[in-house]
Amino acid sequence: MQDAMLPGTELEVLDVLGGSQRSVVRRVRVGSGTLILKEYRQPGDGWVRESAALSVMPRGAPAPRLVAERATPSAVAMSDAGPGGSVADALLGDDPVRASAAVVAWATAIGTMHRVTTGLREPFRQALTARNGYRPVAESAVVTRLDTVARNMARHCAELGIDVPPDAFAQLRALAVRLDGAGAAALTPADACPDNNVFTGDGLVLIDFEGAEWRHVAWDVAYLTVPWPSCWCSWRIPRSVAEQATHAYRGQDGRLAGTGDVPQPDRVVGDSGREGVAVSGIGQPVDVAGGSGDRRSDGAGAAGVGEVPQSHGAVGAAFRQCPSVGTEGDRVRVAVRPGQWRAERGRMVGTAHVPQ
Repeated sequence: MQDAMLPGTELEVLDVLGGSQRSVVRRVRVGSGTLILKEYRQPGDGWVRESAALSVMPRGAPAPRLVAERATPSAVAMSDAGPGGSVADALLGDDPVRASAAVVAWATAIGTMHRVTTGLREPFRQALTARNGYRPVAESAVVTRLDTVARNMARHCAELGIDVPPDAFAQLRALAVRLDGAGAAALTPADACPDNNVFTGDGLVLIDFEGAEWRHVAWDVAYLTVPWPSCWCSWRIPRSVAEQATHAYRGQDGRLAGTGDVPQPDRVVGDSGREGVAVSGIGQPVDVAGGSGDRRSDGAGAAGVGEVPQSHGAVGAAFRQCPSVGTEGDRVRVAVRPGQWRAERGRMVGTAHVPQ
């Protein structure tokens, strides 16, 4: 097998890795070594974002190294991080110590990524534009996503008969400005789910930069309080693990909200952190609004017994004004996915509820 990206090089396909409907990922042998070849199946800006991000990635970043790229058909060749396991493997296992260490490793990698990419906003912008036919490409999709979430929530609240304070959705959209790419911002893969990484001898390497963007670091750090709400593996993690992970993140990048304080797992220090948590929760399958409600202990994989993540900040406060209907012991908790709502029974206090 040969590929125009690597002229004169014979490639041997060794394995077809995860990938998705959007792309196919292969491990190939090149001479005495291996590379990862990723081909993009669907139209969109996945190739633009991934190739642009990898092209500006500095040494020391916990990410693959870009070896070659092509626009048509879109593909990238990158360094191979190896066959190591992922954070998801550890969380799905039966060893709590290993699972806890994996979460800490994830936080360390995210902190390192934020620290080493601090000054790359303009290079990333230029790389995006160059790969999009010199047409502007949004450096972040936060504005679009928040608007979509707000519109979907407004529609579903109306369908379910839930009264929402009139300014709640405006506050939600306004966070795109409050937590924009200025200040404590960095280049991020955005889709930093527990399975989008590989353990190596030198630490955790983050993979899958199809959604790479420049944004406020609070959007990533919020994952330690509302664990991976944008992923299939949205779990609770114990307070002690969240604390360890937050300390590890601080050891790499202490810029969140311009403070060096170490946040508690249910209260990320600074308004920006709390609002990042609130929006991460509101836009995904977790509580619509936080509160001082009961702690649940229904476990989550090897990480052990966790706690209900709480949403904070102005948006959370607005949604906590929603009416509560039903008895204390038998309420319906409204959980949100983009374009999908579900009602779950559960003894939850301080959340938005609908009648049986």
